[in-house]
Amino acid sequence: MIVREFIEIAKTKGEGWVEYLWPTPEEMQIPKDQRVSSKKAGYVLRVPGRDMFAVAGVHEWGRC
Repeated sequence: MIVREFIEIAKTKGEGWVEYLWPTPEEMQIPKDQRVSSKKAGYVLRVPGRDMFAVAGVHEWGRC
């Protein structure tokens, strides 16, 4: 579902921020039925003149 949101932002706005839940590399080591996801923010940017986009994301830093 998150990829659909990326596509919608790229098509309509051309670029923008989106927040979503995604497991960190450490969380990926936990069995899938016990896994949790952390908050992540990604920036979507449509490639001018092409039917493609790029997304770069970072996890929220909250646990120290």
